[in-house]
Amino acid sequence: YTCNTAFMKAGARGISILFASGDQGVCGREGCGSRFNPDFPAASPYITAVGGTDFEGDDIGPETTWNSGGGGFSDTFAIPSWQADAVAAYKQSPDANLPPQRMWNNTGRGYPDVAALGGLQNPYCVNVGGTFEGVAGTSASCPVVAGIFAKLNGLRLAQGMSPLGFLNPFIYKNPSGFQDVTSGTNNAGGHHGFTAVKGWDAATGFGTPDFEALSGMVMTTKHNDAPKSAGGLGEWVQQEAEVPVHNPETSSWVRLSRASPDRMITLTVALRIDADRRDWLERVLLEVSDPDHLRYGQHLSQEQVTELLGVPAVRAAEPAAYFQAAGARKVETAPNGDMLTVTIPVVSAEAAMHVELHEFQHSEHTRAQIVRAGAPYYLPAKIAEHVSMVGELLQFPRLVPKKVISVGSPVKWANSCDARGCANLVTPSVIAQRYKLPDETLPKAHQAHTSNSMAVAEFQGQFWKKSDLDGFGKSCHRDVSVAKTIGDEEPHGGIESELDIEYIKAVAPEIPLTVIYNGQFSLLKWANQISSMADPPLVHSVSYGNDEKQQSSARYMYTCNTAFMKAGARGISILFASGDQGVCGREGCGSRFNPDFPAASPYITAVGGTDFEGDDIGPETTWNSGGGGFSDTFAIPSWQADAVAAYKQSPDANLPPQRMWNNTGRGYPDVAALGGLQNPYCVNVGGTFEGVAGTSASCPVVAGIFAKLNGLRLAQGMSPLGFLNPFIYKNPSGFQDVTSGTNSAGGESGFTAVKGWDAATGFGTPDFKALSGLVMGIQALEETTLVV
Repeated sequence: YTCNTAFMKAGARGISILFASGDQGVCGREGCGSRFNPDFPAASPYITAVGGTDFEGDDIGPETTWNSGGGGFSDTFAIPSWQADAVAAYKQSPDANLPPQRMWNNTGRGYPDVAALGGLQNPYCVNVGGTFEGVAGTSASCPVVAGIFAKLNGLRLAQGMSPLGFLNPFIYKNPSGFQDVTSGTNNAGGHHGFTAVKGWDAATGFGTPDFEALSGMVMTTKHNDAPKSAGGLGEWVQQEAEVPVHNPETSSWVRLSRASPDRMITLTVALRIDADRRDWLERVLLEVSDPDHLRYGQHLSQEQVTELLGVPAVRAAEPAAYFQAAGARKVETAPNGDMLTVTIPVVSAEAAMHVELHEFQHSEHTRAQIVRAGAPYYLPAKIAEHVSMVGELLQFPRLVPKKVISVGSPVKWANSCDARGCANLVTPSVIAQRYKLPDETLPKAHQAHTSNSMAVAEFQGQFWKKSDLDGFGKSCHRDVSVAKTIGDEEPHGGIESELDIEYIKAVAPEIPLTVIYNGQFSLLKWANQISSMADPPLVHSVSYGNDEKQQSSARYMYTCNTAFMKAGARGISILFASGDQGVCGREGCGSRFNPDFPAASPYITAVGGTDFEGDDIGPETTWNSGGGGFSDTFAIPSWQADAVAAYKQSPDANLPPQRMWNNTGRGYPDVAALGGLQNPYCVNVGGTFEGVAGTSASCPVVAGIFAKLNGLRLAQGMSPLGFLNPFIYKNPSGFQDVTSGTNSAGGESGFTAVKGWDAATGFGTPDFKALSGLVMGIQALEETTLVV
């Protein structure tokens, strides 16, 4: 540990240290016996260990493991974070043929990190004492690799960039800079050793250097490039340091060229909110949202929210002045004083945050392009103390996969739409029948109260065409008009947007609909928009999200949650689709489920997906790809505690292995609606009626139902429902329980629907008739005053 401290001090100063991994394979100098003997310092987590190879044949070409090259797993030091994924992949490789577990430490730091020629088959020519002779060993491999990284430093220094310093985080994020070695075992002639496989292994690491490939990589890597000082504003401070930079191997977004210097971009700068004020906001939110509390329904005004947050004026003024001085064309402070909207040229933004900005294009939705940071970003210390984060420089949104199904499964219900393409698909009349919606039986005043409203959020490439909406409305006998659009209009329609609009309006045709459209994907910008409105729509449906762990820092999620709490405290209901990859999320399951954000946020309502159990309108079952599970970030909220405990105790739950999910996390979804592939929705897109599935269909349906319920309350002078979850969890009888199916997305494990709440479909699907009675039975008991 004393040596490691010295190694860390060196790395912190930008010094790279490389050690040979040893020349006795897995056995070390003492020999193997019943257990391998890992090398030190090669197994230190704070240096770069270099293993050995030989050529596979008798010419310059592919390499194989030198059987005596040192490698294995430390008995002293745990797997470091930068190596965890690589080691896990190696242990799961079917080609690894791992030695008996008793001989090595399964939780230790793996080494080497890289390798180079060093074996006895291809010794180095060395002049010693005037004689040229052959010498072998990783003591030959190590200086070769060290020299290569010294040359790479030279490339960076010539451009005014920092040296590489401690190499391993860079190496493990850039495996394509090395020539993979996939054969041979470092058993030193014994029975057991570690075998080289595709990717990292404990025989040759990531393989041998490719200088040409590495040259390009080190010239775009700026992880350590922040200068020491930002003038009189203090040192540069890295923001959201825990968020990994864009990884092309796992991301659905492809990096294109550097963003044009003159391009104007909009940044949402979230300012720091004091912890006690944020806690107070949460308390007020729960009080005004709990049907049993004296303050139920007594929502705050925008001014009261501003007063409650109490953000000092200087906290906005100093960052605003900084960005203006950097070249911003416009800086606007949100009415609550907690966010800035900065309109700024790319070149000025890059200088202000010491970062390079790039264009990224979605691999499937190719019209979708965004600007994001290609490396971490920084702010001067005196500005950073006021700022929570700048969104969303590092976050990459999950776009809903294209799920167009030309026809659904054969069904018994009649096609109530005139379009023949709607046969065998879910139509507005199917939704109305299953969820017990009224057919003009309610008094007009109940249905179309003048203060009622709802909205859908749409992002780049997902706009709508009036001809598509008119065609759907005419064929399916519903008014699906848009009352108001916020944001720049686009000339083309998108399947996601038109699905949202056609079905939230199919459910609630009497309620004015606002479409909030953003040309860039920014959840924070959207949240800031609705918080800044003097009279925002009361219900919002959003089909947007990502895995919690994928480019989503805890700071980002908590900043979003604060925005959600502000909305709920003002009486606004926010519903998010729960995702369409079951428990696995976009990254796939591996050894652990990947919960969704914002669906797993404790301050929104998450909507999962179902299919009909049979071929007619009736009981539903879990859609096996509907998102659901338990958050890895947020604890079980108080209003959900009893429901979650009952689910875990149910003998029918058949819970997945505990290692795959967080037993103390917030469970989701809260409710569900039809959305599965067996019963796709009929949507008119581009003049063609076709089937579309996903929880992005479920969400606007449930949102429309709650908008109708708001209408009932508003007509009687009652408050809107606001944040829905405390009401939902106290009124499970308002939903049609789903008690079958598992959201495993075709895998081996998932969460099973049971009686009552579950992490597959929540409390089930809405029963409008039952909910109508329940929402009319709650109201604020007396007026109270908010004291700030």
